[in-house]
Formats: sequence, C-alpha cells, structure tokens
Amino acid sequence: MAISTGRQSNIITSVGRLLGLYAHLAAFICMIEIAKGSDRCGNSADLPVQFSRAIKVPALYVAGSSVSVENVHDERIATLEQDMERLDFEMQQLKNNSIAVSQTSSADGEATSASTATGTDNANFDFTTFNATLESIQHELDTIKSKCSGSNTDACDRGFYGENCTACSTCSSRGICHDGRAGSGRCLCFPGYAGSECDGCAPLYFGPACSACPVCGINSVCRDGLDGNGTCECINNHTGPSCSDCLAGYFGASCSACPDCGTRGVCADGKSGNGSCECDEGFGGSDCTDYTLVCEPGYFGSSCLPCTCGEHGSCWDGATGNGTCQCESGWEGKSCDCLSGSHMVSCIALSSAWEGMQSLNPTAVKLLDPDGSEYDYLGYGGVSLSADGLTLTATSYGDDDRCPLCGAVLVWQRSSTSSSFVDVLPVKLVDPNGRSWDAMGVGGVALSADGLILAVPSPDADDMGASSGTVLVWQRSSTSAPFSDVTPTKLMDPGGVGGDEAGYAGPSLSANGLILVVTSKYDRSSYYYKGAVLVWERMSLSTSFFEADFVKLTDPNGVEGDSLGHGGTSISGSGLVLAATSWRYDNQRGAVLVWQRSKIGISFSRVAPVKLVDPTGVIQDNLGFRGCSVSLDGMTLVVTSSDSQSEVQGGSVILWQRSNSDSSFADVTPVKLSHPDDTAEDDLGLGVPYISADSTALAVISSQGNGSLIVWTRASSEGSFAEAAPFRVSDPNTTEEEMFGKDGAVFSANNMVIATSSRNYNGMGSKSGAVLVWDIANDCEEGWSGVMCDE
Repeated sequence: MAISTGRQSNIITSVGRLLGLYAHLAAFICMIEIAKGSDRCGNSADLPVQFSRAIKVPALYVAGSSVSVENVHDERIATLEQDMERLDFEMQQLKNNSIAVSQTSSADGEATSASTATGTDNANFDFTTFNATLESIQHELDTIKSKCSGSNTDACDRGFYGENCTACSTCSSRGICHDGRAGSGRCLCFPGYAGSECDGCAPLYFGPACSACPVCGINSVCRDGLDGNGTCECINNHTGPSCSDCLAGYFGASCSACPDCGTRGVCADGKSGNGSCECDEGFGGSDCTDYTLVCEPGYFGSSCLPCTCGEHGSCWDGATGNGTCQCESGWEGKSCDCLSGSHMVSCIALSSAWEGMQSLNPTAVKLLDPDGSEYDYLGYGGVSLSADGLTLTATSYGDDDRCPLCGAVLVWQRSSTSSSFVDVLPVKLVDPNGRSWDAMGVGGVALSADGLILAVPSPDADDMGASSGTVLVWQRSSTSAPFSDVTPTKLMDPGGVGGDEAGYAGPSLSANGLILVVTSKYDRSSYYYKGAVLVWERMSLSTSFFEADFVKLTDPNGVEGDSLGHGGTSISGSGLVLAATSWRYDNQRGAVLVWQRSKIGISFSRVAPVKLVDPTGVIQDNLGFRGCSVSLDGMTLVVTSSDSQSEVQGGSVILWQRSNSDSSFADVTPVKLSHPDDTAEDDLGLGVPYISADSTALAVISSQGNGSLIVWTRASSEGSFAEAAPFRVSDPNTTEEEMFGKDGAVFSANNMVIATSSRNYNGMGSKSGAVLVWDIANDCEEGWSGVMCDE
C-alpha cells in the first residue's frame, strides 16, 4: 500500500514524537531499575543528560533498597502525567491515521498509480509492520503507565504497602514509607533522622530539628540526639574548652587514673602530673598511709599515751619512748608514787594492793553535785577518769539549772593524788545553746587520757530534726586551764535526721584525744534500728573536731533491728581498733563488730569489720547489751552476756585476746569468765565491762544485793584472767535502790584510783545521784597509818 508523502510525513512525525516521549519515560523506568541494583538498563552513564542533575528532595524509595532515586530530572517528574496523556493522544492519532489509510487504499488505487506514473514522490508503506510496531509501543506504554502511575490493579496506591495494601506510617514527616505491593512499610528516613518512625536523630545529628553536629576534635564527641545541644563533650578523662586537659584525679598524656592517695594525700594529676601521691605533713608512703608520729612532751609510744609519773618522776616520752618513769630521790615505784621505806599501798605489787583492798575494804568517797536536786541522775551513763587519776567527770542528764532536762556534766580536778576529790568543788558545764529535753549526758561522757578533751552527747537535741542528736566537745590547752573557760564545739551527723538519737550510748575517745566515736541508735538513713557508728578523726590536737574527717560505719551484713552500737563503743588507745556491739543480732544472741586497721592513715571506712559471737551462745543471751571494752593496746576485747539459757546463772564475761597486733580477733577462741559463786542475782550481762589501761585488771558490775564490783586481776597483759580468782568491791553504805555501779567503773592508769556511780542515790533529793571513788594509793598497808604510812 502506498501513502502520500504528506500523510506519511505526518505519521512519521507523530511516531517520532511518540518515541521521543517514550524514551524519556523509558529513561525514568531505567533509573528505578538502577536504584534496585538491576543491570537491565545498562550503566547510568548511558542515560540522557537531563536525568543527571541531582535534586534535593528524595523523589522515590525503591523496594528492597534504602537508596533514594535522587537523580531524576525534576521537570520530568512534574510533567509525568502530562507526558502520559500526550502519549495516549499521539497513539490514538496514529491509530486513526492508520485506519483511514487502510480504508481508502482500494479507492485511491488509480490515483496512486497515476501519481506514480507521473513521478510523484511516493513511498511504499508496510502497514502490517507499522501496525505491529504500534501494538508493541502500546504494550510498552501500558507497562510504563502501570509502573509510573500505579494504574495496575495488582499494585497498591501510594502510601500503602504489602499484600493487603496496609496504610503506611507518616514517618513523622521526616521520611518516606517503603510502599507498594512489595514494600515493607518501614520508614526510610531523610538524612539526619533515625528510628522506626524517623522520630529520632541519626548519629552526629542533634536537637529537635536533628541538625548536623560540628566537627569535634580529638578526645571529644558531639552531644547528639534529640536532647543533645550539638556541643563537643570531652571523653577519655579529658576536660577543658578544647578537651586538652585531664580531669581531676587523672594524669599524664593519656589522662590515666591516679592511685588511691587515701584521706591524707593528693595525687599529682593533670597533663604534666606524674600520678604520685603528695602526702600531708606527717604522712608518707605510696598511698600516704604511713604516719610519722610526733608526740607532745609528756606523751609516749606509738599512741602518744600520757605519761603517769606524777609529781615525783620524769617520763621517757616521745614516739620512741616507753613511758618509763625516772623517780626523784626518795621515791620509787612504777609511777614514782611510793615513798621509799614507807608502807603505802602504792609501794606494793598491784595484785597485793587489790588483796589489801579486799581485806581493808576501804570506804568510797561519795561525790555530789553541790546544787543538785531530785531526778538529776548524776552518774547516769557512767563516769570517766584521766590516766593520772586527777580529773574525774560525770554527767547529770536531768539537770535543770539552764532549762528543764537540759543536762550537764560535772568535772572534779585535784592537783595531786595526795589530795582528795571530796575537797574539790566541781565545775558544771552545760550546752550554751541547749534546749529543754536535750538530755545532755544521758549517754555518758568520755575524757581523754590526758584530761584535756571532754565529749558529751545530747541524743535528744533537735539540730538536725527532733531527737537527731549532737555531741559537744570541750578542749583545753592544759590541765591548768578550766573547762569552764572553753566554748564547746558541737558535732552532728552530716546526714543525720530526726529520730537518729546520735550519742545515745557511751562515747569513746582514743587515748591521745584525736579520735571520737559515738553511736547513732536508730540511724534512720538506713534500716530502722539497724544502728551506726559515727567517727570523727583528726591528725593534730591543733585541729578542731569540727574540721576532722567524718565517717559513718555500719554493719555491711546488718539487718533492721540489730541495734549496732546500742550499748556503746570502745576504741583502743592508738585508735587502730574500734568495737561496737549489736545485742539484738540473731534473735538477741548478740554480736560485736570489730574494725581493725594496720595504721592511722587508713580510714575505718576502708576496713571490713569482723563479727564476733559467743561460740556457745544461744538466743536471748543479749551479748553486748551494755557495750564492750577494748584495752589501751588493742589486744584484749571484753563483752558481757546474760547467758540466759546456759548453766551460768548470773551471766558471764566473754574475753577475746590476741597474741600480736597483726592477728585478728576472728582467729581467737574467746574465754568465758564468771564468778565462782555466781547466782542469778549477779546478772553480769547487765553490767558494763571495763579493762584497765595496762590490761591487768578487769571489772564488771554485779547486781547482787546492793550491787558490787567484780574484779579479775593478772600479773601482766600476757597472763590469763581465767586463772585469777575474782573478788568483790562494794560500798557498805549503799542500798539496792541506788543502783550502785549500774553504769560501769573506770580505773586510773596505775589502777590505784577507781570510780563508779550510783545514779539513784538520794543525797540531794530523790534520784539526784552520786559518784563513788576509791583512792587506793592514799591508803596504808594494814597496821600502818600516818600521812606517809610510816607510823
């Protein structure tokens, strides 16, 4: 069939336009295939140049890929539907032309032949091939329309995915859903965003808008994420504006961690530091725990204990001294208190002195508060005595001289052992800021061995809340300075709260007065009634306890109701051994906790306590109900027990004794002591134990009859109390109601002065209280008399 040149030209032009548009759409489809990773369309470099300019919006995300087709020409996308319509129109025009030509081919035969004969520029046109081409193009066009417009009935509309065409998430308007029949529905986030809903920031993007982080230098990272602010944060222990310095406690080029310098040293940190410990004055060693001890004149040994050479001897003092006394001519004895050739009790051996006391049974001196009144309870909580036996203190928690139940502490001080406390007018000390019902002194009193430091708790003071408790400390410069001229320092548990009752049980001072220990009865910061031990430690007498290091000790395995410290605490003279009881432990079987450190520089908080129990004890023995006592050298520990279920009817004394300072009390089998003629009335478990400074005398109060002091003695600290026969010391002028000795007894360093109390004595009114003192040194041997016992 022949077609005129004009019509043929129109058809060819239409086909050309058709194929041109088809090429553009085919290129678009190829971009999709390339994004899928298909090589169906060849290399992307073969695409028309107009598809190579990038656009900024993600035009399409392809199934199975996180790659965005971002190289599609923006104009082609904008006019895609117009192109499809134009293709439809051109295809219809071509079909119409083809039909028209086909219908007129027979009628125009002669004209066509004439035209041919006359030389008209005609061409042969193969309609069969042309129609086949049109059908092929139509098929491809339908395919393109299906891919690009979603008109395929098997495809999902845009914004829907999967076999059931489920609606896509909005992707927080920060991403595009992976839609389509083959889509997963997951959000494909725009750059900078992350998360299943594109509601978070990708790494290195920050803030609500997920802005890009700045470039951070070495040893720093960007604070990214929605909550980030885009600033560069230092890492690897670095600090500073450019992260070029080390954090405190880190040193060297790589900012390595400093060693533990304890509480007495500071690490040489920083980039230029070498990590060594720079120790406080008096301390040394790699961790600043080696203490270089310097004792004041009149003090000796590793604990700087006070000398007891009296007025007739000089002491070998200093840290290397042993306290030995060099006596004046005509005087002798351990404390230079024996006149040569006389018959003073102080001139004979201690054991003989106690034997003499038994036979002499001297009457105790009874001390009262000159302006005392009923219900003062003088001596409640016990008494305290200096090592030289010259200073004596006792509390009166019911004293109302300042305000109702404010409490007070009385101090008797004599000039020498040759004088009597009964001739001394006591000084009364009160809390200058005390309030009613503080009950100062109900927990007892502690006096340093040299008589210069005095500590008294007020467990019901409300400085940190109702009944939170405080401790008052008086410190004087010498024994010639009265305590009344000193303004006391008030101490509190920094973390204390109302109801703690800090200081409820007896306080304890190290012999040198550098360490103060009290208990917190309830310690409501932890378990109710679990209890705690409060420790203030200083390294110099010139430092106030207010500036001292404070630690709170608890039983790491304790439980509610253990009552740690309820009965009081005790610390060795050197301050290396600290003990506190938990009488409610294990259904009131009771226990004692011991913190033992090797040197002063190590804080008790860094020491794991050992828990001691009576190996033969049973429930309700109440071990430690009335506290414990640690010897001055820290080698002996004494606790009382009711022994409620044992054959020992009157209770017993449990004693642990170490063989050397490196051993642990946990490795010691305790010894149990009782009186040979014990009765249930003795009730030793309710007595406060006390061991003398030289560990040669042990005393416990018995409730039998009107009360008595049961005493064991031994020749030396290495001897055994179990081999000694105890004896009783009592006051023949007391009654059962006076509660003689209920709050324990104390000895002077030479064991020649003994003091106790009768809290309910009625000398100044009902239950006004009294302090009792035996001064053996001033007594003569039996059969001798006179001031010098030489008659």
